[in-house]
Formats: sequence, C-alpha cells, structure tokens
Amino acid sequence: MNQMAEKQEEGANIAAEMHQYLSFRIEDNHYAVDIMQVREIRGWQETTRIPNAPNFMRGVINLRGIVIPIFDLRARFGQHFTDATEKHVVIVLWVGQRTIGMLVDAVSDILNVTSEDIKPAPERHDSGLSGDYISGLIALKQMMVVLLDVNHLFDQSSLKTAASLAEASSSGRALESDRTNTNSNESHGEETSENDVLTQDEGAEATA
Repeated sequence: MNQMAEKQEEGANIAAEMHQYLSFRIEDNHYAVDIMQVREIRGWQETTRIPNAPNFMRGVINLRGIVIPIFDLRARFGQHFTDATEKHVVIVLWVGQRTIGMLVDAVSDILNVTSEDIKPAPERHDSGLSGDYISGLIALKQMMVVLLDVNHLFDQSSLKTAASLAEASSSGRALESDRTNTNSNESHGEETSENDVLTQDEGAEATA
C-alpha cells in the first residue's frame, strides 16, 4: 500500500510539473509561448495602419467587434518588417490584461515538457534577443526552442500606447461611418423632397 501511495504521489508531482507551450517559427529560429496565454491562431489579414504607432506594430484588426493591435515579432526582435503573405500566422495572446496579435512565420506544435526540461535563459540569444525576454530554453532533438516571456517582450508602456491608438482608430472610423450615414440620409431626404415636388406639379397639371 505504501509503495502504491508513493507511486501515485510521484505521478501527481510529475503531472503538476508539466507545462504546455505553443511553438512557432521565424525563419530558422524556433520559439514558444505559454499556451495559457494563447486565445486563438488566425491566418494573416491586412491591418489598418496607425500613425505614430511603435515601429514593430503592423496596425490593428477588428476581431469580432474588438480592435486589437498586431505586432510583428520579427520587427520586435530588431529585424526588418515581415513580408506577410497568406501563409503567415497571427497568434492572438492575452498579455497584461490586454489582447494582442503576434505575427509569426508559422506555428509548429504544442510542446508538453516538465520543469526539468526547461534550461535557464542565457543573457543573450544567438538571434540578438535579450535574456530579459527569455524565460528558458527547451532542447528538442536537433533544435533549440526559445521560451518567450511575452509580458516583458511587450511591456505595459507599449501595450498602453498601442491600445490607445487602436481605440482612437476605432472611434475615428465609427465617427466617419456616422458622418457617411448622415450625409447619405440627408441626400436621400433631398431626393425625396424633389420627388414630392414633381408629384405635386404633375397633380396640378392633371387637375388643370
């Protein structure tokens, strides 16, 4: 009985140490984020550019009524903007009480690892990424997966700025839509009035 209890406890401890990460790729480099922060995975779609946005922000998209900023991870790493195509992917994340999208080349797999599988983060990765943005490394066969700390990678200042710009953009589009609808209604009203006048004139002629 004692041996069985010990095995059950050991199994529970192993299960408690398990972590899940969503892995993805940028060129030949492999990265991963905590799957608990992932809301969904979407194909690339064109964004609405926002003036004065951070240089690694592609713009915003409307996600089921919510305007969210889209960040180019390659640009965030200090490289060039991604030449995005329909093959690229946007990972929608929950970061610091905000929803954002992260543009990557492709999603790879869901990784199930234990705490022992995660190696300490280096001071700086080969890609030039600071160790402040890395929570650890996972060695898989012939490749190394970098675990990103997205809470540091996208700091509160950047997120707040992006959110403010996204909200301003959304309000601006709504105001422009209201103006368009108002102008359309006014034009329609003018046309109706002209038609009424013509009808009245025709009626007067028929009576005469």
